[in-house]
Amino acid sequence: MTGLLEVMERVSGRAIQRRHVPPPPGDPPDTSADTTKARRDLGFEPGFDLEEGLRRQWAWQSTR
Repeated sequence: MTGLLEVMERVSGRAIQRRHVPPPPGDPPDTSADTTKARRDLGFEPGFDLEEGLRRQWAWQSTR
């Protein structure tokens, strides 16, 4: 799976400088988004994938 930063680089056409720093105290080691309950309880279905969503957001932000 491609990482988020790589997707953002593709969308923006810019290299992202990476700097690894220790996490702050209390920061969770892992997070994830799970739409299972939204799909089951609300009938949610995403209209597009992450890359397309970021592409649309980038285009919108770029006009401001």
